[in-house]
Amino acid sequence: MIIGSCTQRPKANEPAPAAFLPENIKTVDRLVGIFMNKYAVPGVSFTIARNDSIKIERCYGYADKDAGILMNPGNRFRIASVSKTITATAIMKLVEQGKLHLQDKVFGPAGILGTTYGTYPYKRWVAEITVADLLEHLGGGWSGWHKNKDPNADWDPVNLHPELDLDALLSNGGWVATPTDLVKFMMRVDKFPQKPDILEPATLDTMFSAPAVSPDYAKGWFVNKSGDYFHSGGFPGMQSVLVRTHDGFCWAVIINTYNHNVDNFGGKLDQLMWEIRRAINYWPDGEM
Repeated sequence: MIIGSCTQRPKANEPAPAAFLPENIKTVDRLVGIFMNKYAVPGVSFTIARNDSIKIERCYGYADKDAGILMNPGNRFRIASVSKTITATAIMKLVEQGKLHLQDKVFGPAGILGTTYGTYPYKRWVAEITVADLLEHLGGGWSGWHKNKDPNADWDPVNLHPELDLDALLSNGGWVATPTDLVKFMMRVDKFPQKPDILEPATLDTMFSAPAVSPDYAKGWFVNKSGDYFHSGGFPGMQSVLVRTHDGFCWAVIINTYNHNVDNFGGKLDQLMWEIRRAINYWPDGEM
């Protein structure tokens, strides 16, 4: 993916969908164009579903600007930390099947992974880390959180893979997908009634339940008091956002750049999608 700047407002790569109000789509295109120009984004691809039916796929700009290859809904991207949502769902399926337990220890002689990773003997508390701790980001490491952390005591964060190693990060950040792939996945764990979910209701409740010490992060998903579930991810060359809203929407957006010079760049991409959602005040029936 080639990063380049835009001097004119980018246009959508396909005609406006006939079932939508033209003025709504014009507003959406304007919002995306402003975002792309402001942050020098070569290409944007997003998909939105409502009530478990995909309503719109829309692409802008280039998948490869130098080669003149336009973005299209079939372009796959790395999705970075959005990978966590897929891995968490797979783990919860294993829990549901009795093949794994959230309180199973992960590291050490009695753990699931034994002493395969890192340098044994481990730093303090590593052998106490459970499957649930890792899903909830309570194993120490990148965020500094650890379930046993005593702020008045010396402690060692867990950092078994200190360098960015994509082979080691496959379950954490190595998945590739289109926005439509992500929305189809989201619709099967969204707790909405129109399509059956791949996990039982009680399992979904557990997956989307956050611990008291970290109320905004559940098991592989960010959550909020409104009942929204979501995650974002970013690597050099891409940024992704996956969202399930409390009022029946699922969406995903991926762009082929990452701006390290912009504070909370992923949050600004997330904000763009909420603006797009608000710009559309009529949603057609049926699947696109």
